[in-house]
Amino acid sequence: MFTPYDEQFEELRAGFQAQLAQIGELQSRMREVTGTAMAKAQAMKVTVGPQGELLSSEPGMPDVVREYVDRGRAV
Repeated sequence: MFTPYDEQFEELRAGFQAQLAQIGELQSRMREVTGTAMAKAQAMKVTVGPQGELLSSEPGMPDVVREYVDRGRAV
């Protein structure tokens, strides 16, 4: 039995299904997010995963050493 609301209901259902698909895509992208930060003095660089787990850490070159090297005085 066809009612005047069937068409509107189908539009709402289709919109809901599209939003569910977008949520799934967003969740997948969020699982791949990483963040990288360098310490202010450039002494350490770290990268973390989406749940804050440490993925990598690298020693940097502290500013004071960089300035020394930039002046042509190799360490």
